[in-house]
Amino acid sequence: MRIIDKAAWHLDGGIEKELVISHFKTMFEWLDNGGLLTAEGKEIRDEELYSEASINEKVVNEDGMMFFESCYSDYISKIGFGEDIGAQILEELYQKYLGRRN
Repeated sequence: MRIIDKAAWHLDGGIEKELVISHFKTMFEWLDNGGLLTAEGKEIRDEELYSEASINEKVVNEDGMMFFESCYSDYISKIGFGEDIGAQILEELYQKYLGRRN
């Protein structure tokens, strides 16, 4: 299974649980608004299991996986846990990604 990010990786790295939950909540909400979640991804978003969440090929559709595989390292390098800019950065990177695809 292709995995982009896991909450456990951040928790194991010493990031506070509340910040990790916020990070995944932002991603799941942005993915849902962009039509990039699968049905399983929507279930996870609805259950709010973000501290155990994973961004992987089961929760993100193929377009979402292609975007994250292309841009996730840029995203994660630009955010600061606790900053409320994740969705903005995702959107900016996604628009650049779409521009490269066209």
